[in-house]
Amino acid sequence: MTTKTAAYAATTKTSAQSTQAEIERLLRKHGVEHFRYMTQPGLAVMVFSTGPANYRISVPVPDRRDRSYDVSLSGRRRDAQAQKSAWEQDIAL
Repeated sequence: MTTKTAAYAATTKTSAQSTQAEIERLLRKHGVEHFRYMTQPGLAVMVFSTGPANYRISVPVPDRRDRSYDVSLSGRRRDAQAQKSAWEQDIAL
């Protein structure tokens, strides 16, 4: 992705798994005991409940095959690991 958000996150070392763990930690801290994740191409959904209230958060997920991951923001060609890293930075936001 070549957006300001991608440039902002270009140096992040945070993985999607650590972001998910942090979200779970925060939810538990605020009394949430039940939550669920669902994914489908292009979309990640989290559902959780606290007391009588239910919440659903839907987040668009960039397509891993998007050609914008092939090159860096400076125009350099990325190898497969760098492409995966760039995509993970976008989904960790």
